[in-house]
Amino acid sequence: VCPPAAGGGSQVGDILRDCPQCPELVVIPPGNFTMGSPDNEPGRQEDEGPQRHIRIGAALAFGRFEVTFEQWQACVADGGCPEVRDMGWGRGKQPVLRVSWRDGRRYVAWLRDKTGLPYRLPSEAEWEYAARAGGQHTYIWGDAFQPERTNAESRPRPGGAFPANAFGLYDMGGNLREWVADCWQGGLQRVPDDGRAASGGQDDCAYRVVRGGCWGMTPKGLRVANRNRHTPRVRSTVIGLRVVRDLVQDTARRP
Repeated sequence: VCPPAAGGGSQVGDILRDCPQCPELVVIPPGNFTMGSPDNEPGRQEDEGPQRHIRIGAALAFGRFEVTFEQWQACVADGGCPEVRDMGWGRGKQPVLRVSWRDGRRYVAWLRDKTGLPYRLPSEAEWEYAARAGGQHTYIWGDAFQPERTNAESRPRPGGAFPANAFGLYDMGGNLREWVADCWQGGLQRVPDDGRAASGGQDDCAYRVVRGGCWGMTPKGLRVANRNRHTPRVRSTVIGLRVVRDLVQDTARRP
């Protein structure tokens, strides 16, 4: 039996690449999920609630890995993105870091111009939906912490060093934190129930949301529901990005 069609001729689980320099994408299905953490989850923060029932109404092409230095450098070479330092940890397949939210917006704009396809940063709800991948657990793999499934080292690792989640996405459980589109809010009260970003179109948000854990982080910070915020200009060795695009009729390449 074939997996369900996801739009644009793609099937759920397909791996897409829209240009040689573009990130690989995985087609993930639509669905419903509960966003946030329950009151009794160990390590829970107040800003992880109240829990919300969210509907992701359409399949999405979601970044299989965090964006790499190699992919970022293609944008730099075209004049679309700023050069960033690698901190001596290597480039190539290493996830790009020290990129601000505004840098990330420039990168997705470059991808849109390069491919003619609707690339963007994921919303916070989409990110959590993709991380949970049909589960409702404390961590992407279950409720018990498993140190072998995430990066406890003192530097980031290349994408794919740890097992993927059930949607085939890597490092959703911790390598770098990842920028999402939303303006920061101190809770989930105003998160749209259709998966859209909260005030994501504003340019003047004081803070933007980052999701996911990062290298060297404690189990508390690696929980799926964990949220954090930074100013849109900040560049950090623990923050990178992952892209998403809406599915349209296209001729995306399959690696």
